[in-house]
Amino acid sequence: MLEGSGSTIFNDGASTSMQGERRERTTTPALDADEDARDHAPEDHPQLFLTMNEAVTFLRLNTRSLDRFRAAREGPAYCRIGNRVYYARADLLTWVWSQRVKTD
Repeated sequence: MLEGSGSTIFNDGASTSMQGERRERTTTPALDADEDARDHAPEDHPQLFLTMNEAVTFLRLNTRSLDRFRAAREGPAYCRIGNRVYYARADLLTWVWSQRVKTD
């Protein structure tokens, strides 16, 4: 993204007028992790998509729990390719952070 005289120009060439107004970028831990991953060489990247077993290990859950979350559509977003289920690492992180309970 490039900034210039009152407008923001995105890498794909699209632009939007800012009219002197500064918009703050919203961020999540998952987006921050993805940005950090872009700064490293490809061999340093964490695996972007995880299998069911890898997701279970990553989340420290058992398979049945993740199955129940998926069936109830309450768990992290997933991709189904054929018979297999894959989870984007960023989606797992976003879901985990959404489960956080703040105490006063």
